[in-house]
Amino acid sequence: MILLSLSVTMKSLKPPFCPRDREGCSVSSGRVSFLFLSLYIIAVGSGGYLPALQTLGADQLDSEKQKTNFFGWLLFFTNAGGILANTVFVYIENEGEWALGYWLSTATGGLAILVFALGVPTYRQYKPGGNPFVRFAQVLVSAFRKRNQQLPSNCHALFETSDKEHIEKGTRRISHTMSFRFLDKAAIETGSDDIHDNRRNPWRLCPVTQVEEMKCVCRMMPIWLCGVLFSVANAQITTLFVEQAATMDNRLHHFKIPPASISIFNVVSIFVWNVAYNAIVIPLARKLTGNSNGLTQLQRMTIGQVVSIGAMAVAAVVEMRRLQIAKEAGLLDAPPFAPVPMSIFWLVPQYCLLGLAQVFIVVGALDFFYTETSHSTRSLVGSLSLSSLAIGSYVSSLLVTVVMRVTKRGGSRGWIPTNLNRGHVDYFYWLLMGISIIDLVMFVFAARWYKYIPKQTDDSSIEQSNP
Repeated sequence: MILLSLSVTMKSLKPPFCPRDREGCSVSSGRVSFLFLSLYIIAVGSGGYLPALQTLGADQLDSEKQKTNFFGWLLFFTNAGGILANTVFVYIENEGEWALGYWLSTATGGLAILVFALGVPTYRQYKPGGNPFVRFAQVLVSAFRKRNQQLPSNCHALFETSDKEHIEKGTRRISHTMSFRFLDKAAIETGSDDIHDNRRNPWRLCPVTQVEEMKCVCRMMPIWLCGVLFSVANAQITTLFVEQAATMDNRLHHFKIPPASISIFNVVSIFVWNVAYNAIVIPLARKLTGNSNGLTQLQRMTIGQVVSIGAMAVAAVVEMRRLQIAKEAGLLDAPPFAPVPMSIFWLVPQYCLLGLAQVFIVVGALDFFYTETSHSTRSLVGSLSLSSLAIGSYVSSLLVTVVMRVTKRGGSRGWIPTNLNRGHVDYFYWLLMGISIIDLVMFVFAARWYKYIPKQTDDSSIEQSNP
């Protein structure tokens, strides 16, 4: 954020002034490179601390209910920053005060680091379990080396380390499962495993728990893939929804609402739905299912998939109405983003529905990826739920590009032209709804196939440390 703030503060880094009525303004490649370097550093930093933050936060709690509530509030407060960004900061930047807006964002980040540092001495931390990629590679190498070995009929004949070693490494024992049996060969003991003085070569022999860690990640991949497809629909919150808002009447009495600020309703809905979920949905689901948690993580995510389908249907209907009003008002060929006499608040339902879908899917995914793995791989596996959001944004951009190329054939303007009044963004929303339905079907099959990880010990048996 400091580099980004400098890019709009220092004269040597700022782009030259360019009047709105002037075309062909150019910016030096050095300034552009500095800007993108700043953005990439922010992206790398976010990718580093967010998975660790969600894992560290949940590790401070003991019961599953507390951890599920934590993930719900984590989603809200992560998005709550959007309230400040999409109201105060957007207003400041719309007034041309980019430097002030960026430096305020930098100061907010610095305050967050200070608050976090004050709590470090009191945080519960588990001992690092090693690089998970190395642990997975060891399983693959060991299984390949023993590919010709016969698996024992009794899984108890497979190698497993003692409880003491698990405690020392900050891991917990995971029971054997029957899926991906070929990986079990990594835990077959042979005479060439180089075991001396109770020390083993981890590239030749892996314990059952280490093998099960990799099995767990393999079983999660279909669930993760379905999360990517949901993120394609979710990405419209900051893309097409904002473009729609820019073409609508944004007046509220004498105040004009910036188009990007309408997403505040998504954040507010996350807060409302999160409270309602804990106060209403869980007690009701507990009576219907007999599950102490109300719903399993996969059931919760399934409901979210259904809600996201409804959100895309509502978005398509609202866009159809907007196009009809634009036609009746004679604004089909109006300049880009010319306001259509239709209130921007017509977009609120689709924002709220996607907020509800996030409470079910994103919170459910955070809880699922956290609880369904061991301590040594939680940060890595936790990053899967976040990476699905990022990859979904890329897939959304790719989908828009493909749709435009296909729909512009024959001299057509395409579904998503610069002038949305001459396009058919509603068709694109119907397409997303169809993709979401396919995603739901895939998710149901993946959820029915998935087997929850069996655990033999609870977290309290693992040694904890404080810095």
